[in-house]
Amino acid sequence: MIPVAAGLCGQKLAALAPPCRPQISHTMLRRDGISKTCDCAPGLAMDAVTKECKPCSMGKYCLGGDLTVNPNNEEKACPEGLETTFAGAKSQAQCFTKAGYGRASRLGSNGKIILSGVLCPEGTYNVGSNTAGCQKCGAGLTTATNGSDAASACMAPAGSYLDKGIGKICQRGTYSSALSADTTCQTCPPGITTANEGSTSAADCSLAMKGFYINPSNASEAIACPLHTYQDKEAVAGACTDCPNGWKTKETGATGVALCLAPPGYELKENATQITLCPTGSYKADWNRNPCVECGSGLITKEEGSVSKDACLA
Repeated sequence: MIPVAAGLCGQKLAALAPPCRPQISHTMLRRDGISKTCDCAPGLAMDAVTKECKPCSMGKYCLGGDLTVNPNNEEKACPEGLETTFAGAKSQAQCFTKAGYGRASRLGSNGKIILSGVLCPEGTYNVGSNTAGCQKCGAGLTTATNGSDAASACMAPAGSYLDKGIGKICQRGTYSSALSADTTCQTCPPGITTANEGSTSAADCSLAMKGFYINPSNASEAIACPLHTYQDKEAVAGACTDCPNGWKTKETGATGVALCLAPPGYELKENATQITLCPTGSYKADWNRNPCVECGSGLITKEEGSVSKDACLA
């Protein structure tokens, strides 16, 4: 018998030699049974210098020597985006995902499974070291680029905000201008709102809210309507509207003509265009559009514009 040293595996033995009997368990006789060559076992590859079978490098896999598939007992590279996570991997099935890639498979024409790595597209991620495909971000969330490798890369796009793992649209009067993990949207200046939900810029804060007008010299400032005026729309308003008929408002920032009233001691007479003081012998105590109240028979007030029944005297 001719001994076969570990360092000689891979060399063809003399034609008259008996079957290959490697002295280490990591080798095996080539399966064709003719060439009488010692091949490396699965999980091993032959060192190009020492001709010894050594554990397959991390990141690659080794099928073992074979006359047709791997006659040189070489390591095999995993498909792009995949790698093995330990030394001595024996098959492509042990190629796991790199971070930012998903693993996909298809059936080849020879009936064998073919693996491939897929770069995670925007809106997905994979932490790697697994056999999964890319994971989708939560509803309404996306990523800044392809190849994201963590759930934390999933953020709310411009015009939305992050709320318990999902993206929600910014409400009217708010905006967000960039992809972010912010849990709130930016708020427009007081008295100013946006035309729609999902605004993406401070410039979208352009409409005066009801009860306000836009400062003509500063588009980012809203001013409450002065007393005795109102503004009843969300609009690019540069001024408020005066109350009709001389009516007054109790406070600034009136949001509609309905808040224009006759103050105590005043009324709007039928067919009149301006409010006037309650005549003597009558009074009006509240802010409203009601007529003045007569004191009653035999009672009179000292002057016009009385604001209380107590002003009615005998």
